Amino acid sequence: MMRFWVIVLALLLITSGCIYVPAGTFGGGGGGSPTISSFSASPTSLSPGDVATLNWSVTGATTVTIDQGIGNVAISGSRAVSPSANTIYTLTAGNGTTSTTATTSVFVSGSGTPPPAGSGLPTITSFIASPPIVTAGGSSTLSWDVSNATAVILSPGIGHVNMSGSMPVVPGTSMAYTLTATNSAGTATATTTVLVQSSSAVPPPIVLSFTANPAGIISGTTSTLTWNVYGATSVSIDQGIGSVGASGSTTIHPGTTTTYTLTASNSAGGMTATTDVNVLTLPQLPVIQYFTANPASFFKGGSSTLSWQTSGATQVLLNGSLVSTNGAMVVSPTATQTYTLAAINGFGNSNKTISVTVLILNPNLFKQLQVIPLGP
Repeated sequence: MMRFWVIVLALLLITSGCIYVPAGTFGGGGGGSPTISSFSASPTSLSPGDVATLNWSVTGATTVTIDQGIGNVAISGSRAVSPSANTIYTLTAGNGTTSTTATTSVFVSGSGTPPPAGSGLPTITSFIASPPIVTAGGSSTLSWDVSNATAVILSPGIGHVNMSGSMPVVPGTSMAYTLTATNSAGTATATTTVLVQSSSAVPPPIVLSFTANPAGIISGTTSTLTWNVYGATSVSIDQGIGSVGASGSTTIHPGTTTTYTLTASNSAGGMTATTDVNVLTLPQLPVIQYFTANPASFFKGGSSTLSWQTSGATQVLLNGSLVSTNGAMVVSPTATQTYTLAAINGFGNSNKTISVTVLILNPNLFKQLQVIPLGP
């Protein structure tokens, strides 16, 4: 996304020759790069056909993507993968102005040398340009803070730098700078852009942040969308939310996993940012509200009515035979019989068992009866 907008802004420079933001709008160094707190695979080595789990946690991002066909994901989460060969996964976190990437590897036995073991990826806490927009010939200061790295390189044309520091730059044209931090576990990168203006055109709006907190909820609970936009004349959020202010928050309660898209517009164009809310539905077994036999006992040759009512079931079995989810059935067993009702759904099944007792008359009882005459 960031590269796309760099290209758009470059085209604006070429076609209009100008980009303008009022002086002092951005202040002395606000904002910053998204932070990838963690991005790992477990296990990192597996046999062909086995499954590994990618886990990640990101802050300060409006979009998070993972390559190798995975695509957009929530700012924190996990994903099962089953690569057929050694694979490097790259996570990219962006916030509309800068982006940060991190990599993790999964080694598949028989595919070559496993990736080196390390103590975790480098962390780029911040990488900003202040101010991010300058006039032709003006300077901006790049500032960065990195931890857990063995080497840090600033490009283009600058080279190795300390893990924390700052440096003035005087770009002749709009320039994207990349900070690359490496260690034995992999690489993390962040980009920031210095735009060079020459006159007074209006730039497209910038989405400084757009997040959902929490990004994962249990069905029936809520999350909060929070956003901050610069330079827009109109801001809206889909999924029925509609027009909103340039900054704010709103409570949402999606019933299923939902992607929310914020659109910021002005006379120069528009910009979008997305954030996901993953909704977890807790397993709910079906419920047998009642299962009865009336009467529960009778003499041989009689009958009883079985009645039942269930909820949350996709199918119901009575002694192994499919029946309706709610219903009744007349039974006439010749001997005492046990009946089992099973209510089933995608999470499992619930069972209830009742017995119908068949009574049998004893003929010997009648033989013992004597007729006693009445009267003299």
